[in-house]
Amino acid sequence: MTLKICAIAALALAAGCAGTPEAGAKKPCVRIEFDPMPQLMRFGDTAQRDETRPFAKDPTVIRHNGRYLMYYSVNYDPKNYPHRLPKGKKRSWWGAVAESTDLVNWKRICDIEPVGAPDFAEACVAPCVKKIDGKIHMFSQGKVKGGNRNSAIWHATSEDGITFTLDGKEPVFRPSNKWSIDRAIDAEVYRVGDKLILMYATRDLPGKIQILGMASAPYGSSYSKGTWTEITTDGPFLKPDLPWEMSCIEAATVIERKGIWYMFYAGAYNHERQQIGAAWSADGINFTRLQDTPVLPHGPKGSWNAWESGHPGVFEDDDGQVYLFYQGNVKHVIGICSGKGGVGKSIVTSMMAVLMQRRGYKVGILDADITGPSIPKAFGLAKDVEGDDLGMIPPATTTGIEIMSVNLMLEDVTRPVIWRGPVIAGTVKQFWSNTIWHDVDYLFVDCPPGTGDVPLTVFQSLPLDGIVIVSSPQDLVAMIVSKAANMAQMMDIPV
Repeated sequence: MTLKICAIAALALAAGCAGTPEAGAKKPCVRIEFDPMPQLMRFGDTAQRDETRPFAKDPTVIRHNGRYLMYYSVNYDPKNYPHRLPKGKKRSWWGAVAESTDLVNWKRICDIEPVGAPDFAEACVAPCVKKIDGKIHMFSQGKVKGGNRNSAIWHATSEDGITFTLDGKEPVFRPSNKWSIDRAIDAEVYRVGDKLILMYATRDLPGKIQILGMASAPYGSSYSKGTWTEITTDGPFLKPDLPWEMSCIEAATVIERKGIWYMFYAGAYNHERQQIGAAWSADGINFTRLQDTPVLPHGPKGSWNAWESGHPGVFEDDDGQVYLFYQGNVKHVIGICSGKGGVGKSIVTSMMAVLMQRRGYKVGILDADITGPSIPKAFGLAKDVEGDDLGMIPPATTTGIEIMSVNLMLEDVTRPVIWRGPVIAGTVKQFWSNTIWHDVDYLFVDCPPGTGDVPLTVFQSLPLDGIVIVSSPQDLVAMIVSKAANMAQMMDIPV
């Protein structure tokens, strides 16, 4: 079976939109429609993996000198990372570029290596590449080794779309306001009158909620550090308010049609089954959601984008046809439950993880048994959980199985966790939403015994493909375990 992991696809925007108002009316389309491409388009970078495990995300496309260029992000391991990884890091991000003559068949060209770059910890990530007055500009996120731990927006220019020259040794924009942390990612730029508008994603002050901010620079200026002025001084211009957006709005991409600016954006974090929404603006600054549901939801179970349709990048070709590029992937979340303690649930979880890892899949384990965690001990893992501005980084076993457990956060692993149910359930949610799982194919969730707060949280908050029920051959055990099976059946979760 070939897994398309974080591959990139494209859709054609059908005639821009449906129900377009009369000329001069400052109202948006009634709805946005997509047509499939004439040929199936999927792309994943295989430079650091075999052909069955392609990976690429955060697409943006331009047309230059008779060919199409697509810029995207890749998550590299130490062997394939373009530079030396920062101390203590096991993986990091970098930007790359591919080419095509038909928007369907893409071939990787190279990593993006900006001239005059400092010692980056990550660079050219989530690249926004635009042609402005005949010159190619790239606005991307990056951070320098030993510098600010939060990413910021960097600027570079190019004549050929391949070789970029960096605009100085510092980022050109980092937010400085009272409503967000000093972090900016997922840049998007577009013109409104005499201004070049910069959209960016950041997080609220507690660092939990992803939100959108906006800045501007004089159009035709250098777009260097010092030219940008924050527009959203009092708060984000868009934040997650709808149920499907969960805790995140990011990756804005904008196109202007007949005096209306349309913005596509990603709602929910990637691991929360990200989907694409749309908003509109009559002035390019103040945006209103076009509808309360995604304009491009994630795919059905088993499809290439069943896990997410995310991080859109809108592109208008020379003939006026508009395309939306977006990322998607297939992943599996399996819960291991018993309803009864002491029947070998954690051992089964460990054995299933090892089995799938030996079959060549990337595997992770979320130890949801907060008061009785045993997964780290089963693997002999005693490393601490690390973190950066994106979230918690799970340590990995010697064979590469990533593990997130409360025991990896305690100074003394014998210290009891004396928390009430809501706090424990909230911790499990954080393990899910705030952990940076590195492209796992199978995530196994080791649930605690019973049918209380934590199993209920796992069943309701995590996109489970199914659960495995563990039992032992005793009538008493079978009776109690059947409660967990019945709970799953009541909540329409396959067993």
